[in-house]
Amino acid sequence: MADSEFPGRWVLTLGYLVIAAALTFCRLLPLDSLPTAWAGPDLLICVTMAWMLRRPDSVPMVLIAMVALMGDLLFQRPPGLWAAITVGLSDFLRRREEGLRDAPFPLEWGVVGLAFVMSKLLYRIVQTLFVVPNEPLGLTLTQIVVTIAAYPLVVLALNTLFGLRRAAPGEVDSLGHKR
Repeated sequence: MADSEFPGRWVLTLGYLVIAAALTFCRLLPLDSLPTAWAGPDLLICVTMAWMLRRPDSVPMVLIAMVALMGDLLFQRPPGLWAAITVGLSDFLRRREEGLRDAPFPLEWGVVGLAFVMSKLLYRIVQTLFVVPNEPLGLTLTQIVVTIAAYPLVVLALNTLFGLRRAAPGEVDSLGHKR
């Protein structure tokens, strides 16, 4: 018997994968060869966090781990470190999705911002412990600020383009399962 929710879930999964590939490709493009004084937002982590708080069942953790590990390899970060932190962050947000479902957006934004700050702090601590060169602290701080500032815009874009919104309390799928 065919599951009527199956195509919708796979469309969202494929949408996440396409967005992740496009963001990774855009970061790899040599658009500016001069070093900058500030770092841009980490849009991929913004998309992942927004997805986990809206439709956590549509993106498996294995896919998030593969996308993050591919990012580690392509961006020449320590392999697996940011991927492990991203999976931990995604699991943290997935577990809080139901509690934040009917919370106002500023509270969600605050939770996401605090979780991202803690993730970047953990990343720097682990790099320091293993004597791996860190980027300058100023770049990390600007990336944290602009990533947190970009989160509402990413949520708006995902809502507009994909219709990705938070599940309403008590919302069920076509089979009667709670989301």
